[in-house]
Amino acid sequence: MLLYLLHRCGHDLLTWLLVGMQALFALHFALGYYPVALTRATGWATSGTLVAVVSTACFGLVALVTLTRVNRVGARWMTTLGALTYPLYLVHEKLGYFVIHLLAGRTSAWLVLAAALAAPLALAVLVHRAVERPLGLRLRTAVLTALRRDEAPEPTRAPAVAGPAVPAPAEAVAVAVATGETPLTTSARRPVTHPVPMHAGSRSTAQFPAVHRSPSTRGPAATGPVGRPAVPTTSSSARHSAVLDS
Repeated sequence: MLLYLLHRCGHDLLTWLLVGMQALFALHFALGYYPVALTRATGWATSGTLVAVVSTACFGLVALVTLTRVNRVGARWMTTLGALTYPLYLVHEKLGYFVIHLLAGRTSAWLVLAAALAAPLALAVLVHRAVERPLGLRLRTAVLTALRRDEAPEPTRAPAVAGPAVPAPAEAVAVAVATGETPLTTSARRPVTHPVPMHAGSRSTAQFPAVHRSPSTRGPAATGPVGRPAVPTTSSSARHSAVLDS
């Protein structure tokens, strides 16, 4: 991954130091594991120097094909080998051990090694052609479709339409009448205008806001200045009593 960052973003000292640190980690692991494990598995003494060269060469080869002009070389067989790497990684160990178990002691070690290499490679080709190629595109399309569905914005809801105005409770009306304020309604509505009878000296186009009728009013509502209901002529103490009673 670090070598890919160098390929995409260019060379910088910090990334190269991180690559070197990873190479040292791999070398430390390889020298502590493979000489012992390979010797026990094969019966042949394994050189620590050879293990160190192979481990370091892995990093060097990937850097070579990633960061130099070698990455411009292309061939169809290279693409095929690259496609086989993952299925081969999945099947090589168990199938290789099985082949070794079947043939060990019955033929030469080199033939056992060749069969242990050929069988996983053949199975990897079969997995690639029978599974990855016919189903890979379908699986990729299904995954991308599911991701797009999860990221799609929620549909915009239509704004709620306000219903008809509902008269305020009687207590609020009583307080409004006592204080000289227009009774409120539970839903905001714009003043409704309508022509009123013409009087002497009035203009023919005069219109005034309609006045809400108090629930306690009988008959036509009396209008006061600028759309406010006329406040009954009562004393201040009477108005305070009406508020307290409500």
